[in-house]
Amino acid sequence: MSEHGTCAQRLMLFLAGDSPGSRRARSNLANVLGDYDLDDSAVTVINVLSEPAMAVDMSVFATPALVYGSNAPESSLYGDFSDTETLRRFMDDIFGAGREHH
Repeated sequence: MSEHGTCAQRLMLFLAGDSPGSRRARSNLANVLGDYDLDDSAVTVINVLSEPAMAVDMSVFATPALVYGSNAPESSLYGDFSDTETLRRFMDDIFGAGREHH
């Protein structure tokens, strides 16, 4: 997962350092990305401990958080994504239920 991607990247993972919840979220997300023909580079990772302003700007109030949007969040999912079906529904809403789009 990239630490900071291009402005075009719209999928952001907000984490609080390397906490156990952050590690679980990264792992669970990585396991699902392939279903959407995406890899870790499709996600910009933001550590809110070192960049709290980014969390404020994107209205993130807890971590881990997966946010889709450029200048404002269009969709957000909170938690460590252990419930992979909820994570897949979130991704389906963004990338299409066919899991063919990126």
